Amino acid sequence: MKLWTSLGVAFLLIAAWGTSMRLSWSLGRENARNEAQASTLKSTVDTLNIISTGVQD
Repeated sequence: MKLWTSLGVAFLLIAAWGTSMRLSWSLGRENARNEAQASTLKSTVDTLNIISTGVQD
């Protein structure tokens, strides 16, 4: 009977570890996407600043 308890605990630990890894992976992908959007936005703003500076000259 103790074997089944040990197996159950091991299974729960593995399942919890897998869930946390999947969560951190999806959060990591989300962060990467947000950073990519932020850098794209920043480069767009920089380009607009260069254009507006050129127009003012």
